Amino acid sequence: MKKQNGFTLVEILISLALVGVLSVVAIQTLRTRDMSEEFTAKRDKAAMNIEGVIHQAMFEQKREELGSVGDIQGFINEKLQAGSGDGYSLMRDGTAYSFSSNGDGDYAGELTLDVNGSIAPNVAGEDIYKYKINSRGNLILANNTESDNTPPADDTGNGGASDAGGEDTEQQPDNEGGNPDNNMPPPGVLPPISVGYESGTPEKVNEDNCNKKGGFFTYNSTGNAYCIIASVEGYDLSKEQIEELYGDWVFNPPENDK
Repeated sequence: MKKQNGFTLVEILISLALVGVLSVVAIQTLRTRDMSEEFTAKRDKAAMNIEGVIHQAMFEQKREELGSVGDIQGFINEKLQAGSGDGYSLMRDGTAYSFSSNGDGDYAGELTLDVNGSIAPNVAGEDIYKYKINSRGNLILANNTESDNTPPADDTGNGGASDAGGEDTEQQPDNEGGNPDNNMPPPGVLPPISVGYESGTPEKVNEDNCNKKGGFFTYNSTGNAYCIIASVEGYDLSKEQIEELYGDWVFNPPENDK
């Protein structure tokens, strides 16, 4: 009788089981990676929006330095059209944020973001991120490593922050990975911006002198002339590029002259 070569039923079943286990592990790994990338993108977008509104508040209120983030928290919530959660403020995309004004002496406060609100995992470094806010209104991402399974909460009454802890790791502008054609920062990097202006009558602040200084000449609602000069640390950007990164608030003059 001729011997037949092949696999037994038991061998086939074992092979199928191994393939199934490996497939589950691979799918879980891909899901975890995709979720991490989604959380990071939401974090960077929310931080950019909040930092932009902080700079806008400082500009409109003519603040050169920010003493405490609590002074402008109401302005921030209004501009972001944030809703109220259980001890935190909620952005339209579901990101929860909160401020704490009890930072150390070198900072104006702290910001905590939970990119998916109260939904799990609620773990620092995964979906919860902590920033320090310096006197220039810039956000500095902290080293988020500790777990926190509680909803955000803070001491300012308008939002909450779960302490992620860690040392400061200030983000520095880096041209590597950016676009060499227009010198734009890499995706997710928002360098510090400085905004200054001269104001007065059109005779005192005229468009020609403003253009020579590299500024943007405009008027506010009362007819006062403004020469607005904005510069981004480490980058030589045009007005259009600055507006793309930070919003058009940069070149909007204060409505009321103080």
